Amino acid sequence: KCTASCPIAISGVHYSPRLIVSHLLYHHRSPVPKEIWRCLTCSTCRYRCPSDVDFPGFVQKLRGEIRKLGNQPQPTHTGMIGEMVRIMSSQPSMQKRTDWLPQWVKVISGREVTTKSEDVYFVGCAPYFDVIFDEFELDLTGTHIAALNLLRITGVEPAVLADEVCCGHDSLWAGDFELFERLAQTNAQNFKAVGAKRIYVSCPECYFTLKHSYGDYLS
Repeated sequence: KCTASCPIAISGVHYSPRLIVSHLLYHHRSPVPKEIWRCLTCSTCRYRCPSDVDFPGFVQKLRGEIRKLGNQPQPTHTGMIGEMVRIMSSQPSMQKRTDWLPQWVKVISGREVTTKSEDVYFVGCAPYFDVIFDEFELDLTGTHIAALNLLRITGVEPAVLADEVCCGHDSLWAGDFELFERLAQTNAQNFKAVGAKRIYVSCPECYFTLKHSYGDYLS
């Protein structure tokens, strides 16, 4: 069921989640690196598995082990995005990333302990992606402006943190747990400093990471 549902296997590439696990458990053959980096971590195999095998979680942990051996994945976009995230994880990280926001949105900093907001809107990497992928005219920040305006209509006017960093989703699923934890700790400290009780997001990856992964790694 897992292999028959896997998007990579369906595309015609010889790839089988079941065989990868089987070879490791029963034949003591470690998967070759390219098999592990091919996985999209979409979780389709897990949802279809009658035994509830967490193959994406298995891949995530295995990627971390492979990275320790010096095998790195081939970076997308010449590694620009990964380098951007690493720069953001360096403290103190001074960023100019909020000029696009509507004037009514309050921008605060986790370093300004006198400024509080129980409602915080998490932007993520959209301001950087609009610059990196400028030729595609995606207007990703426009999506966030629309979301903020919708929240305002409902009576919620969340603040945006001037010093938030990437949620760390891609770093986590690439097996770079050290980088992920640095990013997660920075965001968690900022949320706590401003007294955030509710965090609003538009990106599904940010939502999943903040809601589930932060609890797993920061508890």
